[in-house]
Amino acid sequence: MFLTRLLLNLDWMKIMKKTKLINNLSASLLLVMIMFFNSIPRIHAQTDQDWSDPVNLSFSGSAINPILVKDYQGVLHVIWVDKVDDTGNYKYSQSVDGMTWTSPVYVKFPFGPRDSTPFLLADANGSIHIFWIANDGSLFYGQATTLDIINPSKWKTTGRLARDILSFNVTLDYRGALHIAYIRSGSSELNPAGVYYRQSIIGGGFWSDSTLLYASEYFRATKQDDAYIRISTSKTAFNNRAYVTWDDRAQKRVFMSISDDLGVTWNESQQIKGPQDTGGIDTPYNLTVSAYEEKVMLLWQAGEPGSAKCTIYSQWSEDDGKTWGDTTAVLGGRSDCPISTNIFEHNENYVTAYFVGEVNPTLVAWDGKKWSEPQSQTQLPSFSNPLTFDAILLGCRFDLIQDNQLYVLGCDQGRGGDVWFLSRRLEPVEAWFSSSSIWGDAKALPIKSEKPEQVTYFSSTADKDGKVHAVWVQSPVGDESINNITIQYSRWDGRTWSNPESVITSFNGVPVQLSVYADSKDRLLLTWIDDSNGDLLYSWANLERANLSSEWEKVVGIPSSSQLINSPDIVVDGSGRMVVAYVISINEERGVYVIQSIDNGSSWSLPVKVFDAVAANWDGVKQPKLSIGSDGVLHLFFIRSTFRVGQPVGLYYSRSQDGGSTWSDAQIISDGDINWADVSSYDGVVHVVWQEYDGLVVANLSQTSQDSGLTWGQQENVTGVNDGPTLVDLVSNNNGELHFIQIVEKTDSQIINQEDVVLQDWRWDGSEWNLALTKDIAIKGENVNYSLSATISSTGLLDIFVPVERTMNKKIQSEVLAFTRYLENAQADTDIPVIPTPLLDSNETGLFPLDITPTPDYSVLYDDNVSTSPFQRNIAGIVLIGAGVLVTVYLLVWRRPSKNAK
Repeated sequence: MFLTRLLLNLDWMKIMKKTKLINNLSASLLLVMIMFFNSIPRIHAQTDQDWSDPVNLSFSGSAINPILVKDYQGVLHVIWVDKVDDTGNYKYSQSVDGMTWTSPVYVKFPFGPRDSTPFLLADANGSIHIFWIANDGSLFYGQATTLDIINPSKWKTTGRLARDILSFNVTLDYRGALHIAYIRSGSSELNPAGVYYRQSIIGGGFWSDSTLLYASEYFRATKQDDAYIRISTSKTAFNNRAYVTWDDRAQKRVFMSISDDLGVTWNESQQIKGPQDTGGIDTPYNLTVSAYEEKVMLLWQAGEPGSAKCTIYSQWSEDDGKTWGDTTAVLGGRSDCPISTNIFEHNENYVTAYFVGEVNPTLVAWDGKKWSEPQSQTQLPSFSNPLTFDAILLGCRFDLIQDNQLYVLGCDQGRGGDVWFLSRRLEPVEAWFSSSSIWGDAKALPIKSEKPEQVTYFSSTADKDGKVHAVWVQSPVGDESINNITIQYSRWDGRTWSNPESVITSFNGVPVQLSVYADSKDRLLLTWIDDSNGDLLYSWANLERANLSSEWEKVVGIPSSSQLINSPDIVVDGSGRMVVAYVISINEERGVYVIQSIDNGSSWSLPVKVFDAVAANWDGVKQPKLSIGSDGVLHLFFIRSTFRVGQPVGLYYSRSQDGGSTWSDAQIISDGDINWADVSSYDGVVHVVWQEYDGLVVANLSQTSQDSGLTWGQQENVTGVNDGPTLVDLVSNNNGELHFIQIVEKTDSQIINQEDVVLQDWRWDGSEWNLALTKDIAIKGENVNYSLSATISSTGLLDIFVPVERTMNKKIQSEVLAFTRYLENAQADTDIPVIPTPLLDSNETGLFPLDITPTPDYSVLYDDNVSTSPFQRNIAGIVLIGAGVLVTVYLLVWRRPSKNAK
């Protein structure tokens, strides 16, 4: 079977066209026969279906440094070092199909274990090109056919290309010509230390003289691990450009040189990035280039070379590098730092990059506009040696990606010490851009601080570009000082968090009940309550600069008739008109109010009392929820509350068709004891969801109106019942895609110091709710507390955020866990409805235009417009007390009856 496969895989047309191979045909067939009879059955370990069965290639132990090349006929050639053998020999094996391998044979190559690991490159003409740096720093080149690779005495050529070499990189162009660039540490008057280039237009038979591209004396002291260089050509006959990039880390700079004639002449080198681009803090390094026709990709890292974390950046050019697009963070921000970068495919559609890591490499692709999701296809399965049942842990990993196949070699780090091989087919690159429809692992936003910090009132909103903006209150644990409380901001792109930043830091009292909204005008609007005095406060920033405290507008107060404001909720229409609903929960002014602004909060209308809870004889009212229908109708839900057992409670609804000037009478939706409610409106449909307690269990219910709130259908169960309240949230794409998110505690968890919960995603299909997906979450620690927030982005990502606070090792820790999955055909509707502006009509009663009044000062929030300072209030108090004392003295002394009065 091995011989049959080999013969079938031979390209006989190419063979017949090449007379030099015809002469060797009989010899090659004889060699194949010998290999066939010497082949032995390989023992395969079992793994998952995506990967081939792992194969033990060495069967000797003490095997290290394996490398692999795939020739033009698809034959795999592997060599590795036997570290017990002291003769300097390598071992060699080959396979046609990756399953059946020839028995390992010793080969005396021109390079040895003390030299650098060789680089093997196969071309389309049947040659394998071998490059290596010898122990003395000399760069050597050898060329062999695929048949005599194991017989170095028959290689076509072997020779030295340069001396004192730190690093090199080589590529083939569309003609089969070789191009090599290298960094030289040795320095002389004729050959200074620097970056050089050579080429061989006849496939290695003859090499051009070296060309100095860049000289730097710093390379004299550079270590091999700090030398980095890459070369690329445009890969087509229609473009003759070549590119070389390199690092000069001693100067914190990376450079590029360009040739317009495939290496015959070179332009002056240009600095791409330097310390001025990172503020002098980070070092740009590992600059990598790839080109296809006129499209050029640059990749580099920023950080400290050798550190565990860095940021990978890219820039894209579509005009041969004359102009460049914006700098883009490939993985969204700081990530595990790769050792090196390889671009293994660049065609008219995609650039596919491969980041070599300490453990698993990372694959990503660029489609000309954006980067794909990082691929986990490189993560190896767990497997064991079927002879010893020992688990195999592969080190000294070598990966080759060719013909959309990933080939992996590695040496067992356990007792076996063998070289193992396995492979898998990669998913089509276009699929890399499709987000997963199942929950991924949590991406944590750690709350970093010198002291333990609390995270409260977490609120999130999605913008029209698919990004999620999150704000929260952060304060030191156990520190009640108002000076240390901040409102923090971070941005989530579906993969990574931006660094949290303090954006609002000055308060009179603790900010509570944060409500955030991203409007269609690219603004982030934020309201909250001052817990010390009940003021309703407001600020905003442009979305793209919301991480900068200087970009947030001055905090202003929103007018109200009371200091007992609660539960603000904000919506914004397509024109930027803001509508804020709030309640005054108790006392004489209790009720539901709406206030509006048409100039981004510079001025506000007078508050409109939607519902008078005093006149209705309600004990209290809470949690208003607003929504704008597709027809511009405002829908408002609110909860009746009580402090006395047995008194009426329930969920109520009111609507406004005139932009909030007048409202319908409150309509009861449910007379249950309501814990929570929310609403979504789309295409004339109003969908309200709530959680209520019936005296025995807690249920999650919903009800819809198909005619913009005029009539209502029957109640529907969203989930099963629970013994107590659960954390829930309702998210919508404003186009009928509704998801009800619930976190339920597991009651059968037996693990100490761990909270086990289930994240449940319930989807509305137009007629009923169905459980779409669940995910088990284990939160380690003691005294675990968590909350819930969710969004659906314009790109169809369902993002779930779980802020967590727990005690670990007697220290309080806080973080925000993000879970993301892709919803098919659920891209958000970015066409935001506009509220009809009320018009004054003398023939209509109850309609009046918005009476816009200037925004009051921070301290002027009430109807009497009296502003008094603390000093003024103290003087007034002293005067009143003094007057009281004088009156008392007068009554006791001057008005006391005399003795003569008797």
